[in-house]
Amino acid sequence: MKNFRVSLILLVALASLLSTAAFAEIPLTFGARIGYSIPTGSLVKDYSLSKEMSGALPIQLEVLYRITPQIHAGAYFSYGPGFAGSDFSQLTAGQSASLSQIRYGVEGQYHFATDPDAMDPWGGITLGMESAHASTSADSAGNSSSVAASGFMFGLEGGVSWMVREALRVGPYLGLAIGSYGSESVTQTQGGASSSSSQDITETAIHTWITLGVAGTFSL
Repeated sequence: MKNFRVSLILLVALASLLSTAAFAEIPLTFGARIGYSIPTGSLVKDYSLSKEMSGALPIQLEVLYRITPQIHAGAYFSYGPGFAGSDFSQLTAGQSASLSQIRYGVEGQYHFATDPDAMDPWGGITLGMESAHASTSADSAGNSSSVAASGFMFGLEGGVSWMVREALRVGPYLGLAIGSYGSESVTQTQGGASSSSSQDITETAIHTWITLGVAGTFSL
C-alpha cells in the first residue's frame, strides 16, 4: 500500500509538470515496460535463488534525458510480483503468502537509429539497488512475517523499437541484471506484538535475472 501511495503521488506530480508549456520543451523520454524475469545463481552461498522465487513479472517506469539523439540518460523504478519457488511453496503451505521484487537506479542508453522514424536498435547499462520481499499474512492467532533482502545490481540491456505513431515507440527488449544481496531485514508479528531486526548477509553470492519483455516510450 505504501508503494502504491508513493506511485500515485509521483504520477500526479508528473501530470502537473507535463501540463506546463516550458516543461514540454525539455528533451525527455518517458518509458514503461513489462516483462518476465527468470533468476539464476544463488540467494546466498550454496542456496539457489529459484528455490524461493522462481520468476517475477516486473513493471518498470523510467524517465530519460536525451543528451543527444543517440545518447540518453535517466532513472528507473521497477516493481513486480514474484512466483513462488519449491522451498517457499513448501514453507508457506496453507498460508496466505506473497513475493515481490523492487529495483531502482540510474541508466544510460545508446540508440543506433539516426532517422527518428526508422527502426531503432538500442543498448544500455543500469546501476542501482534491488530488493526481494517475502511475506505471510496474519493467521488466526495474529502471527505474520516479512523478510526483505537487498543489494546492489548492475545490468546490461538491449532491444529494438518501431514508431507506431508520432513520438510513440514500442518494441521487445532483453535484459541481464547481475546482483548480490548484502543485507536482510525481518519483521515478525506474534499475538499482536511486532519486532524487527536487520543484519548483513555474511555468505553472499552472485545471482542474475534474465528478463524478456515489451517496452514503450513517449518522447516530448
